[in-house]
Amino acid sequence: MKVGDVVRVFYIAAFGNSSTEDRIVDLDVGVIIEIDNEVLGKDNVIIFTKTGEIKEYSRNIMSLQFEVISEEG
Repeated sequence: MKVGDVVRVFYIAAFGNSSTEDRIVDLDVGVIIEIDNEVLGKDNVIIFTKTGEIKEYSRNIMSLQFEVISEEG
């Protein structure tokens, strides 16, 4: 995952008592415009969404997942 990649941000929500009822909850799709350096104490991914918004997501939140849809270049 790098700047310029198109990513899908989502998490898996558990519904009911079994994993067969888990649901994928999509949060956003957008282009990565910045990735913070975890050495500096931040581990955020900033994306420009298809709706024109800029959103920031933390990779420290273990439930969030990032799927690269299209790689830059």
